[in-house]
Amino acid sequence: MRVHTELGARIGPAIPYSLHITGTVGEWESWTQMRFPDTGDYVFPAGLATVRIDRDNDTGEYWEPNVWIIHYIRSRTRADRTVTPAFAQHSPARACLHACW
Repeated sequence: MRVHTELGARIGPAIPYSLHITGTVGEWESWTQMRFPDTGDYVFPAGLATVRIDRDNDTGEYWEPNVWIIHYIRSRTRADRTVTPAFAQHSPARACLHACW
């Protein structure tokens, strides 16, 4: 994130529920190389949030947060020389949003 802000970007909104991963308890135990003996929230390596384990329903649910980084880009036309947030333009040529996990 520091590199982006040093290049002139600004920190955008935090998105607390960005990436959703679900699986069986067995899958989560395989993916994390951990045991989940009881229902509850568990911290796991490289996780940005906890995984919610439900032993009764044999499910694990993880919601990963992220932060948007907003880069401003200049218009290439003479008629519009203003610097505007890319997301406000609704134009792929001007859009430059970056998700940082």
